[in-house]
Amino acid sequence: MDAETIGITIAPEPEIFDISAPSYRCSGEQVMVHLNGSRSGQTYRLLRNNQFTGMSRQGTGATLDFLVEEGGNYQIQAVSNTSGCQQMMAGIAVITDADIPLADAGLIGRFLPVHHSLSRAWPKAEVVITNSTGTRNPCF
Repeated sequence: MDAETIGITIAPEPEIFDISAPSYRCSGEQVMVHLNGSRSGQTYRLLRNNQFTGMSRQGTGATLDFLVEEGGNYQIQAVSNTSGCQQMMAGIAVITDADIPLADAGLIGRFLPVHHSLSRAWPKAEVVITNSTGTRNPCF
């Protein structure tokens, strides 16, 4: 029986880089998921809630950014273009959707004794002030 020599090359896993992103995203806002490094010859795939988003970037040797429009748990997976070896990048970027805050202007004006008049800043409103004797006085 003749012995054959077979060469086996063990491909290294892709290098691990760190993921970062803002913690909150206002409704309708786009934010960046950032990878602090990359390597040429590797494809970086963005996952949201453990599902591939369809977005990928080729490694350049520099940082990479992915623009996202939804909250969720984001991860990035590196895949070697030659060996197919895969490696998850370090960390999970948790982005929470936040409602756009609404400003509460409160009641315009101030309450004055009943004998003073109130000016109004809005169209006619039904506001009733009760004085210390319980008499109700409509205003505006």
